[in-house]
Amino acid sequence: MNKYSASSISAFKACPIRYRNAYVYRIRQIEETDSKRQGHVWHKLQEIMGLKSCGKCIHCEGEHCVFCNGTGILPENLLESVTNYINREYAEVPENKTREDWLIERTILLSSILGCLWYYQQHPTTYEVVVPELKFNIPIIIGGKTFTIQGKIDQIVKDNYNNYYVREFKSTSKSLDDETYWSHLNLDTQITIYLVAVQHLQMNGDLKQYGITPQHQLISQILYNVWHKPQIRPKKLTQSDNKKFVENGEYFGQKFKIEAWSSDSEQGFIIDGERAIIEPGAKEGMYAIYETPQMFGARLIQDIVERPTFYYRQVELTRTTKDLQKFLNELTNIIELSTFMEKHDIWFSNEQQCYAKFKCEYINVCANHLEIGPDNVPNGFKYIKEENKNDSENATTQNNT
Repeated sequence: MNKYSASSISAFKACPIRYRNAYVYRIRQIEETDSKRQGHVWHKLQEIMGLKSCGKCIHCEGEHCVFCNGTGILPENLLESVTNYINREYAEVPENKTREDWLIERTILLSSILGCLWYYQQHPTTYEVVVPELKFNIPIIIGGKTFTIQGKIDQIVKDNYNNYYVREFKSTSKSLDDETYWSHLNLDTQITIYLVAVQHLQMNGDLKQYGITPQHQLISQILYNVWHKPQIRPKKLTQSDNKKFVENGEYFGQKFKIEAWSSDSEQGFIIDGERAIIEPGAKEGMYAIYETPQMFGARLIQDIVERPTFYYRQVELTRTTKDLQKFLNELTNIIELSTFMEKHDIWFSNEQQCYAKFKCEYINVCANHLEIGPDNVPNGFKYIKEENKNDSENATTQNNT
């Protein structure tokens, strides 16, 4: 293997067997995890909001493009593109999800991006998106052989003082007050690779089109934006809240249209076109309404407004020249060792990583000693041809469970 990415390097450092299965054999799980899917959508939402309103649609999908509605020009209000994109992503309910679960996930993402925009608009330091997305392929020569480091940087931004940053978006289920979430960042492989890459591109003049020249100070800072995924879920209203809601249709500052319906055996409410789940009360005529996804979204937005730092955190990180050189030395060792292991088919597992940060997708393969390889693909997995595979998976691989 002569192509490496932040995700493949992190996999090798965690467990050579995981690296071999995913990046040498190219065997991946078919079913997408909730964490990866949500992380992917969150990155795409941030990517859309980083584009220029009324600018050229750089991701145009033709006449049915959800970003520009087929015009080739982005709308003035990018939230229109955000809504179109998320509606498309959640248009069909997968077999392993209920309709309610699917709508709730959609609501969480849409409410969270709206809350994120509101929160950072209040921030004293503003950041202008200079490069909305940057793919890179950086050559590294080791022992006369050329290897490639590839990936995709979320954004390059500029602050009020013309300082440039590589911006990285993350999502996590961990509390943002948990020090263990932040403790790894001074050694983090992914953001270090990004700075190595962006400095290489800058020195080669590949960023001149964005106004960043080799004469500018080398970019050495990361703007790290983290979203704490909401853990709250829809709940049933209290008797008092039920009464107020049915009387005036207001819930957490939003107005809802309520329509009663009934049949021979049951009755209930349609709330903004969504049939609400009703739980009968202990006494006749009493009931409890469960929040519809839209009602839940109203409560979530209110919670975000009341405690935004619970959901969002932004930190600035720096890598020194010494840090980057140390990493390049380590990277050389990783490439040489992984190449040797692949050449001689010498691998070992690391059982300490099976559940360390997330449940390893290959844990059952290892535990049951299953044969695995391009010609032995276990049930629930697929082989990915290299020419169709983009190894720069950094949008999701670092998400915590």
